[in-house]
Amino acid sequence: MGIWASFIACFHIQLVEWINFSFLCGLAASVFAVCIHIWKSGFLHLFIDGFRTLGSFFMPFNRSRALHRANEQIKQDEKLQHFKELFSQKLCLLLTSMASASILISVSGVFLYY
Repeated sequence: MGIWASFIACFHIQLVEWINFSFLCGLAASVFAVCIHIWKSGFLHLFIDGFRTLGSFFMPFNRSRALHRANEQIKQDEKLQHFKELFSQKLCLLLTSMASASILISVSGVFLYY
């Protein structure tokens, strides 16, 4: 709340612009949070694998065995996978909190304006 209040004081903007900007930030944060949640759920995994197969059909590049081994090692690295999972959970929580707070502040600003 203090960040949004200081935003008005620092940039000297009208209340309507502040309401619109806070709503836009909340909307963007919620879109990013939903994208992360969809990516984590594996919903698009089949779709992406299909495009990867299609791409290798149209552009057959021979990947080196070393690159293939490195990719497999990265996929099997448990510490890296745990870090990615933890990072995506925390980022999703942060974005969801930011989105809900910004939209709530925007709605309360609309009530103050009217």
